Amino acid sequence: MGKIKVSWRPYLVISLGCFIVTFAMNFFLIPYKLAPGGVSGLSTVIYYLGGGRVSVGLLMLIINVPLFLTGYKS
Repeated sequence: MGKIKVSWRPYLVISLGCFIVTFAMNFFLIPYKLAPGGVSGLSTVIYYLGGGRVSVGLLMLIINVPLFLTGYKS
């Protein structure tokens, strides 16, 4: 059986990108009520319209699941 060489660099870069987006959302966009485009912006708007009862991250997950399933089905 041959060994499969797995590079760790892409995983590190993806994790770093996720950290940067999370940092920006929590420290700049959400506190100053800025809504970027796409799912994160829609989630931010719903968060403030709903009085902050559901977190932005959970709203992003709820909105992304149907989009993912639709894309997977196609």
